[in-house]
Amino acid sequence: MTNTERALQVIAVITLVVGIICSIYFAFNLTMKEVSYGYLSHKEFSVEGFAITIATLLFSICTFALLFCFAEISANIRKIANKDR
Repeated sequence: MTNTERALQVIAVITLVVGIICSIYFAFNLTMKEVSYGYLSHKEFSVEGFAITIATLLFSICTFALLFCFAEISANIRKIANKDR
């Protein structure tokens, strides 16, 4: 593997890790919203916060898979090109 392919794989892993960390943060902070009724308040489940959490997680997983796949395709194309010589 070349340095470029390794860098692409490292970026893919970093994207996945940051996405998972952000999803965990969003799960704790966005899925529950505080609702006030006069002097009383309580927390309720937020569907919008849950959707943002799931979307962030899925986007980071898809980005990881795409970048990792690009790196593998690049390595395989280089192997095939060198084999023909």
